[in-house]
Amino acid sequence: MPLQYQPLRKIISLDQLTPAQRDQVRAAGKLYDGKDLPIEARVAAEEDGVAFYGLKHREIHVDGSHAYDAWTYNVDSGTTFIANTTEVVGELVQYAFQPQRTPAGDRFAALQAESK
Repeated sequence: MPLQYQPLRKIISLDQLTPAQRDQVRAAGKLYDGKDLPIEARVAAEEDGVAFYGLKHREIHVDGSHAYDAWTYNVDSGTTFIANTTEVVGELVQYAFQPQRTPAGDRFAALQAESK
């Protein structure tokens, strides 16, 4: 069951995000810097220290179905969630993916290994 990575989308406006995606970006921000800020602060045009520079989203499919949402930001950071939830399966830290030590994180890591 390899992971199927969908095209990367650059996020430049809140209008591009569903309510679930807005929740994910907010949760990613809190994990990133500990600040629970409004979504508008993370998807901002200016670099002010809290906005996610270069925010991008990618759906990851398993068996043809949307299974995960992966976000990258600030060049080398990111968070991956179970699709349409705020349940984290792993984080990207300085370009290295680190799965959560949870059943969901372990499953994603196993799927990742199968996909190589």
